[in-house]
Amino acid sequence: MDGGANDEGWHHRYCGVCGTETEHARGGGCVACDNRAIRERVRRDKNPRKMDRNWVLTSYEEKAGNLPDFLDSLKRQNGRKALSAKQVAVGRKVLAKHIDENTLRTWWDNK
Repeated sequence: MDGGANDEGWHHRYCGVCGTETEHARGGGCVACDNRAIRERVRRDKNPRKMDRNWVLTSYEEKAGNLPDFLDSLKRQNGRKALSAKQVAVGRKVLAKHIDENTLRTWWDNK
């Protein structure tokens, strides 16, 4: 017998963060604390499309040479907070000149 250990790298150990003896991953922290941190990060993320939209704006900039003032302001705002539905719609019309429809549908539009 292996003394109750398993071969997946999970073991029980005391967690100093939550103060309980709980399951830990090999080289990782307490499973409950990791899950709590993930939920907190998702809850705080007010702009989940930030990276996608930034990529689309960067692609436009590479193809067109530079960003028009409107798209430049969208890029700055996208770095701080989520874009409104109207900003997304107007931005889509401007971006459609250099970015294909499928890319805009996948990476720009709200899901």
